[in-house]
Amino acid sequence: MSLSPRLRTRLEQQSLRYEEVSATLADAETIADRARFTALSREHAELHELVELFARYRSSEAELTEAMELLGDDDAEMRAMARDDSARIEGERDVLAAELQEKFEMKFITPTDQLALIDARRAGRQEGRQEGIEIGVRRGQLRELRESILEIAEARLGPCSSEWVERIQSIESIEMLTALRRQVLRAETWSEVSLP
Repeated sequence: MSLSPRLRTRLEQQSLRYEEVSATLADAETIADRARFTALSREHAELHELVELFARYRSSEAELTEAMELLGDDDAEMRAMARDDSARIEGERDVLAAELQEKFEMKFITPTDQLALIDARRAGRQEGRQEGIEIGVRRGQLRELRESILEIAEARLGPCSSEWVERIQSIESIEMLTALRRQVLRAETWSEVSLP
């Protein structure tokens, strides 16, 4: 989930306002005017968490772009790592987007609605985290199976061609990899192994 263009624009405006308030707070005239300084300090504090969260979101977007660029790499291992990194970073970005959405909405709703929204979002985030954990575990299992197959194959059957390595790295099914691992364990030569 990425931010809507409207929310992104509003957050960019809030970031600019935060910088403006920060600069004004450092001004000697503002410091001398106690009432103005107090009001701006309060606004600065309110904006700080939102702006910091938005900066983390933008950073995760940049990381995701870098990881996505590596998906086109010639090296199969680099592509596999990029695929794993992309999934992890995308999950982090989605969590940040949901938090930003929630924090921004909280500024414009009643306290009663805020409590209901907090409870609903908390339940949704917990489900999302659990889903992210499950995806991470699955990706780890896939990587472990792929590495195991390649190690066993090289030890039992000799060097693996780059085509075979690439085909094995592209398999996204634990069941298919498990079946392939059994084949490699039983095979005496490469000709006895059939890739899906």
